[in-house]
Amino acid sequence: MVTELAVHDVEVPLPIDGFVFQIERDGTHAYVSLHPEGNQEVVAASGHVSAVNGVAIFDRIITGADFRRLGLGTLIMRALASLAQEHDVDEGLLIASVDGQQLYASLGWTSLGKVVMFKA
Repeated sequence: MVTELAVHDVEVPLPIDGFVFQIERDGTHAYVSLHPEGNQEVVAASGHVSAVNGVAIFDRIITGADFRRLGLGTLIMRALASLAQEHDVDEGLLIASVDGQQLYASLGWTSLGKVVMFKA
């Protein structure tokens, strides 16, 4: 799936009540996670983004089973998009699971085609 990053927010969103962000940066890579307030050991949702040759590659976007349908995936994607825009990127690219496709489409991402992945 792809998106034009210029249409996304440029500021990291505020977390919803009861959750806190943790953001780690390493050059053109960023990791964002959301944790229940007071329990940094539990990762409710997380994701990575890397800026590579003008493209932001979004990867490993995960929402824990106990934290789905709360809007945390949307917050992670908005935070990652804002961090990606700190670099010279125009587009975002990700491979979406079947479950994630609806979320990404609601955030303005467009499908390019299908990918089949096998796990050994």
